[in-house]
Parts: sequence; structure tokens; C-alpha cells
Amino acid sequence: MLLACGASPPKPAAIKQSPTPPAANSALPTPPPPGSPAPASLTITGATTTQVNGTRPQGACGKGPAGYGADLTFPLRGQQYVLSLELPDYRGPGRYPVPPERVSLHTESTAANPRLVAAVTGSVMVNQDERSGAIDATLSDHSQIKGTWACS
Repeated sequence: MLLACGASPPKPAAIKQSPTPPAANSALPTPPPPGSPAPASLTITGATTTQVNGTRPQGACGKGPAGYGADLTFPLRGQQYVLSLELPDYRGPGRYPVPPERVSLHTESTAANPRLVAAVTGSVMVNQDERSGAIDATLSDHSQIKGTWACS
């Protein structure tokens, strides 16, 4: 009847939304903002010697439900490479042997000439901040990668 008399219909009550609950596993590492450079000082030796003075974290970097992981990208010989660190036996900061921990150096998946070399011996160190560390590893092509890395 109110509508027939020219009155406005009543406004519906505002629906209150409860805050978004925290993620089920808040222990997952937070990825850095895209494009954030991270300090690194890596020397790659083999047929030639190359110095890497900075990397960019790709995705999450740090402790997660499956151990510790970091993918760090950097330009090398005109292509983008990724240093992948996978530590499924991660128990906190410290030195981890390779193997069983996994380290590889590979071109990005979109590379015209893909390349992958895995570490066959060496170690990865994770510092107390769990966002940086050191590496000293021999790769399957007999090259070596040695130095410091950081997620941010």
C-alpha cells in the first residue's frame, strides 16, 4: 500500500560481512612483491666464469608444508635462468647436504634452448632469518655454483 501512495519501498538492511578467516596454513611463506630484487653474490664456474650479483624470487620462498623451497631468477648469457633450491628434509636453519636435498640450475620454461643441470654434490645453507643463505655445489655438467643468495 505504501507504494501506491508514492512512498519509497523500505531499504533492505545492510548485510554485514564477517572478516575473511585466516588461511588454513598461515605458516606458508609469503611471496615477495613481483619484481623485487634480492641480494646475491653467486659465482658460476665451468667453461666460463660468471658472477651473479642479484636475483629475483619467483613465487613463494621459504619454509612450507613440504620443507623449504626457493626459485631465484637471474639473467645469464642472454637468457633467464632459475636457481631452484628444494629441501624436503628441512628442519630449520643450518647446512643441508646435496643430495638428498635438491638443487638445480635451469632456463625458464619459455626458453628457446632449454637447459637443466642438477647438483650432484655440495651443500645449501639456510641462515637464521630463513630468507637467505649460501650454496656450494657441483652440477652434473661439472660446473660449480658458489656464493650467497637471498629471497628478499
